[in-house]
Amino acid sequence: SHALPRRLFTGVGACDTPAPAHLGFTAAGAAFCWAFPRGPTSVIARNGRAASKEHIRIFILGKVVFVTGGFKGIGKGIALQLAREGAIPVVLNRKDGVEDESGEISEITKTFEMYYVDLNDTELKPIVEEVYKKYGHIDGVVNNAGRNDNLELETTSWQDFEKSLHGNLTHYFELVHETCPYLKESKGSIVNIASK
Repeated sequence: SHALPRRLFTGVGACDTPAPAHLGFTAAGAAFCWAFPRGPTSVIARNGRAASKEHIRIFILGKVVFVTGGFKGIGKGIALQLAREGAIPVVLNRKDGVEDESGEISEITKTFEMYYVDLNDTELKPIVEEVYKKYGHIDGVVNNAGRNDNLELETTSWQDFEKSLHGNLTHYFELVHETCPYLKESKGSIVNIASK
């Protein structure tokens, strides 16, 4: 496994401040690029200044990235930004009563995948293998899907807490478990998102 880089800059006087605070583009794209283990050598300038948008775009161009919960909120922002910067988003999301969610992303790119799945009740291995067979590599996973079930410490039973853990964390493990051999092969990265 790969540890996240502690800095985005290199050379004399390098800055240890987390990268997204220094970048002049959206946090979604920045966070993803920053998380790649090879990111620092690919996206920084030797004089310690942040790389341009074009450097970032070149770095993630053609990368195949799974994004869970990619139809709204943070996940949608990440999927769209990845598409804008030339990556190949693979979006996993519940159907949620929506007929077609591909419209917005297809205005940006024609190279993407979209799977309507319940992450808590779907075998992810066939999807992962299908994507790998099509593109020949998997470069990243953004685990974003989750549901705020408003459970409170004082009133929640351990059984309900266990259900919440299953609903919010098990699919994080499963997707990483299934993509792990391919991520090791590509020296790819994992971004786990939690919000409340």
